[in-house]
Amino acid sequence: MKYCSNCNLTKEHTEFYISKGRSDGFHIYCKSCSKQKNKEWKAKNTTQVYEYNKTWVNSNKDKISKNYKNWQINNRAKVNSYNSFRRAVELQATPSWLTESQNLHIQCKYSLAQMLSRETGIQYHVDHIVPLKGKTVCGLHVSWNLQVIPAVENLRKSNKV
Repeated sequence: MKYCSNCNLTKEHTEFYISKGRSDGFHIYCKSCSKQKNKEWKAKNTTQVYEYNKTWVNSNKDKISKNYKNWQINNRAKVNSYNSFRRAVELQATPSWLTESQNLHIQCKYSLAQMLSRETGIQYHVDHIVPLKGKTVCGLHVSWNLQVIPAVENLRKSNKV
């Protein structure tokens, strides 16, 4: 059972969306309250624009997309870390037993690569020492299998140890 802080009712866990960022693994609002809050937010933050083809369109999508693109540009290391993590998960290369500090150490490697690229003018990559998808061996997406090297060396190395 879980308490919804919006409707002040205690409901079954199936009535809540999953939220990995929360300690209990569920969203703070139940599904019906979440849907209602989303509708209210859209009504408040969406502007109607009359387009040239005589139809009404919501321009909020463009605003959100622009804000997200700006965030991606300003947080390149986080984006790169996330994308590598996602690829590693797809390849089943990220162990479930990694701690939060180990995940943070991985993100630091991507921040270091970005900083070195910016400061030196030479492009740097975060490389897996043992490739995630090698011919003879497959490595893990863990901090001790990552190294920051110049992009030229990483591309020359290809998918080899």
